[in-house]
Amino acid sequence: MRDTELLEEAGKIAGEAVENIRTVQGLNKQFIFNEKYAHHLSAPYKANLKQAHIYGAVFAFSQSVIFFMYALAFYLGSIFVNQHLMTPLAVFRVFFAIAFCGQAVGQVSSFIPDVVKSRLAASLIFHLIEYPTLIDSLSDWGIRA
Repeated sequence: MRDTELLEEAGKIAGEAVENIRTVQGLNKQFIFNEKYAHHLSAPYKANLKQAHIYGAVFAFSQSVIFFMYALAFYLGSIFVNQHLMTPLAVFRVFFAIAFCGQAVGQVSSFIPDVVKSRLAASLIFHLIEYPTLIDSLSDWGIRA
């Protein structure tokens, strides 16, 4: 069975046990429901445990990229200052300009999926507005109340 099916089955078992809690407790079947629940969760747990290290490494790398970029920028800035190509003030100006632009691009890029959805929604709204109706709402013909 797939993980989603196992999780769904575990949810059904938990729901059944909670709905019939008095019967389960009266028949002393708590351990049986617990074992069934744990059995259905063991495969997804093991799969997620294997993926946790990968997700952790990817998350750590994604969080460290900004610091590597800072280190690279200041390293290059120190070279430019030592060669008298830039002043320290100019290095900081360029660094912060690039850093703030990078943050802005990152924040804007998170809205790209929303732009696609909004274009689709706008086209559906315009299609609905332009759709011909069977009743002429501007006509003077008919009974008035």
